[in-house]
Amino acid sequence: MNLKLILVGLAAAAMLLPVGAALPPVDFPLEHLLPTDFTCEQGAHTTSFPDPTHPDLIVNVHIQCPDPNPGMILDTDCTGTSWSHWIGPIKAPWTYTYDTTNPFGFSQSAVNSAWSSSSTVWEAATSPATNIFDGFVNGGTGANSGTYDSFVLAEFRLLGGQLRNAVGVQWAWQGSGADAGKIIHTDAAYNTRYAFALGAEANKYDLQSVASHEMGHGYGLGHSNTAASSACLTLYPYATLNAIHGRTLGDGDLTSIQNRY
Repeated sequence: MNLKLILVGLAAAAMLLPVGAALPPVDFPLEHLLPTDFTCEQGAHTTSFPDPTHPDLIVNVHIQCPDPNPGMILDTDCTGTSWSHWIGPIKAPWTYTYDTTNPFGFSQSAVNSAWSSSSTVWEAATSPATNIFDGFVNGGTGANSGTYDSFVLAEFRLLGGQLRNAVGVQWAWQGSGADAGKIIHTDAAYNTRYAFALGAEANKYDLQSVASHEMGHGYGLGHSNTAASSACLTLYPYATLNAIHGRTLGDGDLTSIQNRY
């Protein structure tokens, strides 16, 4: 049976749980190929390996971890830097499929708005103006995030295994042959182990801020460094509770996207 169908059925049951309760855990094959030191506790935030179902493709996995200094409230800009990833640009503008099923009580329209805004902030920053986000459709019940398929997917999941403590994860597949050096597929997942909000709320992560970080990876960008001077950047590898500064690109983020497009 399709694992995503199982997930959707479990998610429907989870809606009967208190708001903020996590969706039931689901593991997918790619997660079992992650190196043993690829966890938030180890401090590794990006890894790459051949996709076992498409060995000519390299899948790159980026995780955003809980902030080691919870409760920081930051400005929207700082002096730190980000950098473009070794892959990218994208082969063609992404049309995302949004599976908005969630245990937080967010409406479909609210999730659509948060996720779309997280892409358009990057598109608006390209120079010259470049079409990298072609909108979205709702659905995705036949798709699994973290798999190379026909869905450029964003969804809520209870992440397991070595991804269990990541707030969000983005997968990006690097093409081969004529598509070498380009991203040809991407997916995003938001970990229901944590509480999300649609703004700045105590002990919760702002969905749009986390999504802006993850979508940045989907457009070919890597993490900033971990210096305190980079902490306010959208591409900083740690998510901050009760904060929305990640919605706004800092100078380092702008440099990254404008170097890529």
